Amino acid sequence: MPRRQTFPSVHAVDNTVPVPPKLWKQVSQRLTFLQHPFGTVPIYLVSPDTIDRLSSPDHWELDPGCLRRVFADLRDRVRQAVQKKEDVDIGRFIDGLLKECQRRRPVLLGCYVADASTVGFGGSGAFHTVEQAAEAALKVRLSFPRGPAIFLCPDRIFPYPNGHLVFQIVLIHELVHAYQGTTFWARGAYSKTWGRVIEESLANAVTFWHFQAQERPAVAAFMTSQPAEYAAYVYWLGLTGDGRDRRAETRLLKEVLMAWREGPSETWPLLRLDWYWRHSFLSRWFEWLEVAGPPIYGGTPLEWVAMRELGRILNPGEMRDLIDRRQDRVIEDGLALLAVRILAEVIPG
Repeated sequence: MPRRQTFPSVHAVDNTVPVPPKLWKQVSQRLTFLQHPFGTVPIYLVSPDTIDRLSSPDHWELDPGCLRRVFADLRDRVRQAVQKKEDVDIGRFIDGLLKECQRRRPVLLGCYVADASTVGFGGSGAFHTVEQAAEAALKVRLSFPRGPAIFLCPDRIFPYPNGHLVFQIVLIHELVHAYQGTTFWARGAYSKTWGRVIEESLANAVTFWHFQAQERPAVAAFMTSQPAEYAAYVYWLGLTGDGRDRRAETRLLKEVLMAWREGPSETWPLLRLDWYWRHSFLSRWFEWLEVAGPPIYGGTPLEWVAMRELGRILNPGEMRDLIDRRQDRVIEDGLALLAVRILAEVIPG
């Protein structure tokens, strides 16, 4: 039975390069669980000048050289703080270090915004009220209705080698953001540097699995050329398998996406008990279980990966002490370390 095709709501604003109609059909045929945002979130085609004026505080990238310096002794510093029983907030500590490596992203191809009516122009960032945004938009004769939206810049996308493929990559990536939406957890986590690393790399990994095997070398070549937080999508590929079962791999990534959207569950006491048990019995079996698929005990796949990252640098006694002191906040500590692990996939040295 042929897959039902979804038609997006597309608005050409001030782009000069048109989008071939066949591309919308090709994207629709690729999608599974992303069909809903594809059919409901409006897509605006804009010029390079306009997308550059879509100022947002999240339009930055991480400098690889700076990351290399930060990672040199990061794990030792975290462990020393835990051993000294300091009141250490690992998540905040790592967020501060990563913020030192931020630099303005020079070229923007597309972006997702939660509320297009509050988009700011002219380098001043997102506005606090619709009235402020409307006043600024009048100066450039652009305004957008309230609600989520995707902005794409065909003028920049199509000059790329395999431009038609790159267009689909960028659009599907933004659809992943639209699917996740802006829950309280996701909005707060994305505002942290480590949260952005997890979400952008995860969005690229989901996008990657939407393409056929013969297309993936070209997809990988483009993603590898992106900033580190995007190129690090390869971390997630290592968790999902060898690429033979695309449907199963996409399903697992969807579970991780949903866990990221909803945030830490209320099962952290179970995680604590399972952690004690894990270090007493069958540790090798659990090591395999965490890599091969979701755990069978309490917690989401994302939480278990976060706990594993803490376990890479802390011994069982140190873990118990940290969990007892940090309680449910220990998941954020693990997620911050997970972001470091993700970036390490593309930062040599």
